Amino acid sequence: MIYSRVQNKFELKLLRSYWIKDDGLTDNNDLCSHGIVHLEIGDETLSDINTDGWCTTAAGLHLMRNLYSNYNPGDFEGQLIPCCGHLMFFNEDGSRIEIYGCNSGIDWKIRHTNNFVELNTEKGESIIIDFNLYKTAILNFASEVEAFYGNPSKKIIPDNELDRDTFEMFWIEWNSLKSEIVKF
Repeated sequence: MIYSRVQNKFELKLLRSYWIKDDGLTDNNDLCSHGIVHLEIGDETLSDINTDGWCTTAAGLHLMRNLYSNYNPGDFEGQLIPCCGHLMFFNEDGSRIEIYGCNSGIDWKIRHTNNFVELNTEKGESIIIDFNLYKTAILNFASEVEAFYGNPSKKIIPDNELDRDTFEMFWIEWNSLKSEIVKF
């Protein structure tokens, strides 16, 4: 299929990063980074400087997970860009983690066809963009999140086994996905 109308208006930028206390200090107890995100799909602004913050570590992982696969809102336990990520659990077969938070967040539908990505928002905005432009935006976002987050081994992990194991699995998957994205 060749698309006759390819629109390249997809903007995803991390405007400001912070820890949940948002006091300007590094918080090694906070396992999730947060931030103000600018997101435009076509003519719709889904988040900007006036929008509350989002859980950027969960967002980075979700976006990288769906870089090469289709996605429908509700496909996993949260949104592509969730407000928060209170809990992490292993999925049914233990192959990856699911991040649970509140019901607030930003979602859109993703469809991959050839070298294009079709994005459809919940309000009906629909665009088709070049895959490489989409990939670059996702990779840049994940890299900005990672640069702020710093070295995960410096975090103070709770003593409970589930928190420790899911935190470790999160970063294993993050690094694996990022490595694959950079390779291709």
